[in-house]
Amino acid sequence: MQFKVIFFSMAATLVALFIFTHFYRKKETTLTKLEVDYYEKIKALRNSPADAELKRKVQEAAQAYAKARGLSEEALEKMIQQDLPNHS
Repeated sequence: MQFKVIFFSMAATLVALFIFTHFYRKKETTLTKLEVDYYEKIKALRNSPADAELKRKVQEAAQAYAKARGLSEEALEKMIQQDLPNHS
């Protein structure tokens, strides 16, 4: 192969990666924010386990996080049970 062919194919690949990165980065950033919110609420619930309002907020955060990840209801319940084994 000639150098020009290799150079232009590498340049085209880099341009394509640059363009598609924006689409995937938005989803990754959103997913990370939801994950952080979920685990911060879990930490708060572990500090005050009797707080019913906080437990409801953990459930809501878990549902938003699971929806963003594309998890089913069964996987959501399993995730909550693994993260909070002493809470029902």
